[in-house]
Amino acid sequence: MNSSLRSTEFWERAAKKDPYYFITNKKYRRDSEFFASGIVSIDKNLAEIFPDKDIEDLSFDSILEIGCGVGRESFYLCDFGKRLYGIDISKTMIKKAIEFQREYDPADKIRFEVTNGINFKSFDDSSFDFVYSNITMQHTGDIATVFSNLTDINRILRSDGVAAVLIRTKELKKDIDHNPMFDEIDTPPISEKELLSFAAKAKFRNPRILPQREVVTSWLVWGV
Repeated sequence: MNSSLRSTEFWERAAKKDPYYFITNKKYRRDSEFFASGIVSIDKNLAEIFPDKDIEDLSFDSILEIGCGVGRESFYLCDFGKRLYGIDISKTMIKKAIEFQREYDPADKIRFEVTNGINFKSFDDSSFDFVYSNITMQHTGDIATVFSNLTDINRILRSDGVAAVLIRTKELKKDIDHNPMFDEIDTPPISEKELLSFAAKAKFRNPRILPQREVVTSWLVWGV
């Protein structure tokens, strides 16, 4: 079984069992608590991605969120753009996101779609001025799939856009970071040096590494 299919089957099971827990590693009693955690996450992540800007001043034309799940971050992230596309490899996750959309996206700014986990062939070149992916690439199952995704992100990113992808760059500490339920889809770490080398060869614009507050993940950011 290839890694993309394995990941798809894993997240389908997760979506049917307890999507909130599998997305965050936490239990939630109320939908509102789960979606409120997405606001906290987006505020923190945007501050890391755009350290020299006030996030309240951020404004995009078209945003792509890769690995949107049931919309935990999507419903707040869309406030920073005119339009947001949320994609996920799990049909059940997307179905649930659409069900929540009436309550959490009354302006109907979001379009949710199922993706194949390998590329973004449903989107034209230079479609987005912000591409965002959080806690997704470390669960693709192999490094080749990560690089395939990064290459196609660069294709659909506008020349005046920014891409930010969270990637595991260091080994997990088994007693701190590791959750064995992800063993079957964990992606091996990709060093910061290897990421920057790949980005340079692929001719990404202004690639840089922004280490997260956590110890094992970093943002690969490129564009303006």
